[in-house]
Amino acid sequence: MLGAAVMLPQLVVRPVPAVVGEPVEVVVEGRRQLEVSVTLPDGAIQSLGQTDAEGRVRFVPAAIGEHVLVTSLGDVRVIAPFAVVSPSHLGWWSLATAPLALWLLWREISARARGPRRT
Repeated sequence: MLGAAVMLPQLVVRPVPAVVGEPVEVVVEGRRQLEVSVTLPDGAIQSLGQTDAEGRVRFVPAAIGEHVLVTSLGDVRVIAPFAVVSPSHLGWWSLATAPLALWLLWREISARARGPRRT
């Protein structure tokens, strides 16, 4: 029984987590030319087609949420759930606020170097 489990193909998703609008590569390790489909967050099933000679198939997710890859080998279904997230815009905020933070830090350090304020 353990030998049969080892012989099953494995579905690998790259990158994890996937991002909406960016390509996702699905690799079926151990097998070639398998039909792969994905169950979308709304429950719809979308065929991704057959894997190429290297066991790869690519697609671009259009919805945020939990996706499930499915392939079959005879009567055995192999599944791989993965998350699709929205693109992160925090990088722009950090670039915009870093100069402000450095200016405030410099102001505080220079004020302490001058000594206590007299009123």
